[in-house]
Amino acid sequence: MKAKYLFIFLLITKLNSFAQNLDELQSINVKAKFQFVTPETLDRIMAGMRLYESNPVTGQDSLMLDTYNSVINGYMVNNHFKQAYETFNRYLTYKEKMLSDQKSKALADANQSVDGRQSKDDKEQVALQDKMTRLIAENVRLDSKRISFKRNFSFALIVLSALFAIMLVSGGIKLLNLRSELTRSHERMKEIHRNALSGRLSGGITGNFSTAVSTIESDSKELQQILKQQDQNFPASKQAGSILSGIEKTLKDIRKKFQN
Repeated sequence: MKAKYLFIFLLITKLNSFAQNLDELQSINVKAKFQFVTPETLDRIMAGMRLYESNPVTGQDSLMLDTYNSVINGYMVNNHFKQAYETFNRYLTYKEKMLSDQKSKALADANQSVDGRQSKDDKEQVALQDKMTRLIAENVRLDSKRISFKRNFSFALIVLSALFAIMLVSGGIKLLNLRSELTRSHERMKEIHRNALSGRLSGGITGNFSTAVSTIESDSKELQQILKQQDQNFPASKQAGSILSGIEKTLKDIRKKFQN
């Protein structure tokens, strides 16, 4: 805390010193511009300006050059050309030093600016390289995702195609089975129809046959009754009776077999 206050005190003291030095230099400049200045005064002014030459103050250059010109004019007015020449040489020396310092400062500022731009460019280059690296990584990731998506999509398409083919085959098989079942059902219905028709016909035939057998039996019995009324000793009657008995027996056997 004390160091902070000490730094502030030294800074204020330095600023006051600069302000006082500039005020003194301004006073010297005013004295040099006096119209009836004497050579002795000019000598004291030049002696006082040595302090500013050895210990320059910020912002003194314009006052120093103007004071040099005023002193040179004062010496020339008083016919002190040697002092005027020496003052001119000091003027040139100071101006060369001032220009050299300004050039050095300009070069230093330029170098600092170049260094700053170089540092900024380096940072931007590093940032661009990082961005490029991230973009490359992102591109690789996107390519990987694209390849994976393409592979998965192809696999899904193959699976769907296989499922579709299986469904088609299963549907075809079911359709063939259904068609075969319909064909068998149709054939079965035809068979049932034929059997029903055959049964109906057979029932009619059986009824007709039974009727014919009954008629023959009745006729045979009538013939036997007629033959009984005839002369039994007649050979033909005996033979006819035996034939009729045989026919009646045969008809009974046929009826039994047909009923079974």
